[in-house]
Amino acid sequence: MKTSIINSGRGGLGVVELGEMFGWYFINLGYKATSVPNYGPQTRGGYVESVVVASDTEVLNPIPHNFDIANILDGLGIYAVKKIKNGGKVIINSTLIREKVEANGMIFYLPATKIAEEASKGKLREPRVASNSAVFGFLVRELGGDENLLEKAIQDALSDKPSNVIQINIDIAKKAYHGYKDLLEK
Repeated sequence: MKTSIINSGRGGLGVVELGEMFGWYFINLGYKATSVPNYGPQTRGGYVESVVVASDTEVLNPIPHNFDIANILDGLGIYAVKKIKNGGKVIINSTLIREKVEANGMIFYLPATKIAEEASKGKLREPRVASNSAVFGFLVRELGGDENLLEKAIQDALSDKPSNVIQINIDIAKKAYHGYKDLLEK
């Protein structure tokens, strides 16, 4: 098994943390995984991407050219759709991207920012930052993943954050995990 994921969007939306969540998730599943961020000096507001590769053997190329999955957190990251393999999956944060997208695979319009705002119940100063947790929860479920490992991956990836922030992110991810396809927009 080998899976490649590209997460893309504007700096400040948790793109790098999303990569770390997936990296830890795959490691906790027993795979070898890399999470490689890519951004310039203008991290807040500029283009940011993170690439995750997980494999049951060594990860020899941590930055492939084409990906199995693309997570697009806002319009700035939309170009990553062109990097998707035929038959891949694309998750679009439909709260921040209103236009329809064409891709070589399955497209899911997930209102990730709206889910983060509702699930955080006003406990975060900027809930858009936790949109990544909604994408993470949804995709773990789409991949047939384990809810307990979802929680552990968030704890590992956000270990430098206060415990209440970690718990809010877990709550957001679980809302997307349990709401799954009922939360999707057409």
